[in-house]
Amino acid sequence: MYELIEMQLSLMHDVLYTKAAVIHTWYGCFVHAFSSAATVAAFLLFQSSSSSANSKESNLNRADVVVTYTLLVGAVLIEIVSLLGAMGSTWTCALLRARKWHRLHRTVAGVRKLEGYEDADTKRLVLEEIERMVGACGGDEVTLRRYRGQCALKPHESFFGHLTDIDFDDSILEWHFATDLLFLHTTGAQAQQQEEEILVLETTIKALSNYMMFLLHKRPYMLPSPARPVLYSSPLRLSRADLRGNRPRTLIEAVKAGPYGDEILPSFTCGAELAEKLLEQNVSLRVVLGVWVEMLCYAAHHCSRDSHARQLNRGCEFITIAWVLTTASFNRSYCDEHWFEIRMANFFRPRIGRRKPLEFISKSPIFRFLCGM
Repeated sequence: MYELIEMQLSLMHDVLYTKAAVIHTWYGCFVHAFSSAATVAAFLLFQSSSSSANSKESNLNRADVVVTYTLLVGAVLIEIVSLLGAMGSTWTCALLRARKWHRLHRTVAGVRKLEGYEDADTKRLVLEEIERMVGACGGDEVTLRRYRGQCALKPHESFFGHLTDIDFDDSILEWHFATDLLFLHTTGAQAQQQEEEILVLETTIKALSNYMMFLLHKRPYMLPSPARPVLYSSPLRLSRADLRGNRPRTLIEAVKAGPYGDEILPSFTCGAELAEKLLEQNVSLRVVLGVWVEMLCYAAHHCSRDSHARQLNRGCEFITIAWVLTTASFNRSYCDEHWFEIRMANFFRPRIGRRKPLEFISKSPIFRFLCGM
């Protein structure tokens, strides 16, 4: 699924910010092939003419010959790199996948994966939580987009106040601080699980918690309003060094008595109170992970499409991947439902003219692409 999403986002970037949409047409391929052939022909012709001519009779200056060779070799290398890049591009992967050339597709995809490190466990857990959300919404996409942790905390409704009754940036701060405290004071509820599973859950939760704080501090335009980076101020960062060895309730009292800024004090104390409640009710790490994934998806769906598109040109963020992944998982789960086919038919009707909408979308590669099939 992630491979498909990354291909989709790569195609979006190419269409929005490059000339790939023109290059990967028949005339674009023809121009590219002609350019490569002309460059190689020019190199061979110049090599032939310069080597066959007598050095004494030739009017070519040695320095000019060296410069010309340098330019021609550089042009040939650029064409080779361009050709290799086209062979390993997302467009090629999509073409191989559409033609069902699975062996060739797996080879190209395997080479592409060598370009960067992928945390398989984190991606797997995030996908599992998204699929849980999709199943819980019952086919109501509006409900799916409203989840901010309520679905994961459904058995613990007393925590809803730390999610829906405050601004989204405040909830990020509270849950980030509570997550730090929670890992400092693990309870016996998690000790019954396998040690390796706990480590994977902790790593994923910390990664999502830190990532949401990164978005708040460095990418506030990727979060729903209000998003106030000023809330992440120096008092919070300095005080986190003194967390180890303090129970949350003791920390609450220390914060209220200490010289902390008024602006950060509410989120700071509420986060400590939240951690205390999580410990008292033995809330599992899986529930905390579900809260963070729902907050990530909530931010992804309420971020403007323009912000997602602009960020693609600077480097794709994981929040954009979560946005497309949630939509793809929803489409894939409900694409066989009649109401979903009707909705897709209404979407495609202006584009297909008089053809039967349901018959068209059932055979459409675009429909299969949206459903992740």
